[in-house]
Amino acid sequence: MDDDTGLSASLEQFEKLKNEMTSFQQIFNSHLTTLQNELNSRKIQFDKTLSELKDHERDLKTTIRKNQELEKRLISLKNDEIDKYDESKAKIEELRNQQDDLLKQKIKFESQINQIESQISISNKELQERKIFIQDQSSINDIDIYLYEKNLGLKILSIDNEAIRFVFNNVDPDDYLREVWFELDAANWNIISTKPVLDPEITKKILYDYFKHKEIGYFWRNMRSELKKKLLSK
Repeated sequence: MDDDTGLSASLEQFEKLKNEMTSFQQIFNSHLTTLQNELNSRKIQFDKTLSELKDHERDLKTTIRKNQELEKRLISLKNDEIDKYDESKAKIEELRNQQDDLLKQKIKFESQINQIESQISISNKELQERKIFIQDQSSINDIDIYLYEKNLGLKILSIDNEAIRFVFNNVDPDDYLREVWFELDAANWNIISTKPVLDPEITKKILYDYFKHKEIGYFWRNMRSELKKKLLSK
């Protein structure tokens, strides 16, 4: 009889856990969808900006080419005028000033083109990194999440469309129900608050490490460790 009662309780506990896992999966999938939609929106904006930058770059190159042609003509005129220096000294000085202005414009336009190309390179890199991030997060399955919950005392709560709260218990040996947590801006992947409050340099370091190893489990573990350390230091 005791065995049947124990089995029934285990089955009920399993069904409860299964429902919690299903609810979490729905929340997690919803946030992944939000991230994907944001990525698509940013890609559309990026493509638009990229097109505008390329148009601007093309216009600058056209202007430079025209200025180079004009510069050649001015040099030619200057050489012609040198032969008549005594009669056209003022004209030569004017042409020299024009040539200097054109040279300054050329340097300015080339600098702008370099800046545009640098912006395009940075935007491409950021877009690729966000694609990789979403792909990494999509690979977490129910078994992985269950293990994190069991090993780290983790539960995940949806705060709003942008934020997720990660709550850890079993961090205080004198009170296993005592909780610590941190909130993550899911759209920008930024830690916006913690309890207890952590030094921003610590959270920045954990995020920096995460962007290198791309392991969400290590990220959760490191945040739990720092929150526990801060809690028990009081």
